[in-house]
Amino acid sequence: MTPIERAAKAMYDAVQPEWDWNDPDAELLRRLYRENARAAIAALREPDNVMIQAGAAVSRIRRLRSC
Repeated sequence: MTPIERAAKAMYDAVQPEWDWNDPDAELLRRLYRENARAAIAALREPDNVMIQAGAAVSRIRRLRSC
């Protein structure tokens, strides 16, 4: 498991949403958590670029949903 995956799973465990992390149909939701984890880690490394990265993550999620 990658550091991003571990961080995303930790976020999921903290929130305890109504969907199951292991559900194959929840891939888009897992991707959202991974994108949030990437943004959180980036915020710690490069705080000035957080808003740019967060906007890019939202754009990627929107593109995935439109497919």
